[in-house]
Amino acid sequence: MTIFAFIGPTLSVQDARQVLDAEYLPPVAMGDLYHLVETRARPGDQIAIIDGVFEQVPAVWHKEILHALSQGMQVYGASSMGALRAAELHPFGMQGVGRIFEAYRDGIFTDDDEVTVSHATAENGFKALSHSMASLRFGIEELAENGYLQACEASALITILKDKYYPRRSWSEVYQQARMLGVGESGLLEIQRYAKEYDAKRDDALALLSRLASDTADQVSVEADFSLQQTSFWAALCQSQAAKIAAQRVSGDGPSSAMAEISQLARAFASDREQLIERAMLMSLVDEFMHAFVPSAEEIKDAQIRLQQQHQITNADGLKQYLASQSMTREQWREMLVMEAKLAQLRSQLLSKLDPFINLEMRRTGTFAQLQQQAYERAELIRSLGVTKLTLEDAQVTPDTLQNWYESRFGSMGGSPNKYGQRLGFDSLRDFIDELLSMYLYEHHQNSLTTSLAVQ
Repeated sequence: MTIFAFIGPTLSVQDARQVLDAEYLPPVAMGDLYHLVETRARPGDQIAIIDGVFEQVPAVWHKEILHALSQGMQVYGASSMGALRAAELHPFGMQGVGRIFEAYRDGIFTDDDEVTVSHATAENGFKALSHSMASLRFGIEELAENGYLQACEASALITILKDKYYPRRSWSEVYQQARMLGVGESGLLEIQRYAKEYDAKRDDALALLSRLASDTADQVSVEADFSLQQTSFWAALCQSQAAKIAAQRVSGDGPSSAMAEISQLARAFASDREQLIERAMLMSLVDEFMHAFVPSAEEIKDAQIRLQQQHQITNADGLKQYLASQSMTREQWREMLVMEAKLAQLRSQLLSKLDPFINLEMRRTGTFAQLQQQAYERAELIRSLGVTKLTLEDAQVTPDTLQNWYESRFGSMGGSPNKYGQRLGFDSLRDFIDELLSMYLYEHHQNSLTTSLAVQ
């Protein structure tokens, strides 16, 4: 059983994951739910609708929800678009959660703008830029019930806020209007506290996620007790989404059976299939272990530098060509950067604990004995020189020559030997250089022996 949740400005994915382990999707729009049902969701899966878009693009259709219910999925709603649709469709089996859903269901709320907020773009996490009328209304009513506002003051504030265009609604505006109405100091202080702590939409969203996290009795396929009418508009939506799904299967954009086919091909015939599967397992574990980690802008930048060096991408055109060659969108590229940053973060946390597992892996692959012999011979060579710690002078090499020697064999360090050494688990640049000097001297000594034997 899989849980899918459409969230956006009401709650961040990071906060949502603290409550429920689910697959989180952006705010739902027209066609998104139908696409999910036709490509990934299965009977018995649970779908939570919290946030949705409606102004820039058409909102999720009621019939998409009915279609999901008719296919045996459970659909829940709360907070925002989810509360609206649940209030309208609860007689057909959609389940609503929270005060906002109840207010719409009971006819207390009738306007969509009670839950409407302005928000940032997807790149900025759909962060809310205003407060919903529902949250402000409930908060103001609580302030009045607790004696911080007079009934007439609360009524006046609600009327003022309701008359404002939704992007201008905020607790800051409540505070300014309350001052103009002559609200007392204790009331103003409490408004400031509510501005930091109170959000009815967020509370309802968390209540829904908590229910899904703890509810096991309802995790079964359900049978719809209605007949989904095949209208011309519904047929048009189905046809447009079918074309979109077919196009994704060709391009590899998005989840589809074509992606599974490519994976199966790799499992059977890729020259490095065993290593590919093991690396994929590692990424899966990293994604699970580091699900709450949000990389900083600097960590994302470092990840991009590493990947571009790995694929020899030197400019914007090169990146564009790479994405096209791999059938990747810009969004998928950003997701890959996040995964790379997660790998780097986990790697830095675990490097000091990896030595036993590195030795175990070398024994598993049969390379331990060769490196063991090499380590012994290197130590003997350094002892024969009468030194305990090699210097550049001992090896008769400059820093640039040493770096060029290493990079010619093992690839670029990315311009920073210090960072490169840290990524390999060395505590300091000095420790990394010591290792390079030992190997450089050992290799040249072996080459000298080979040349001497050849001459004899």
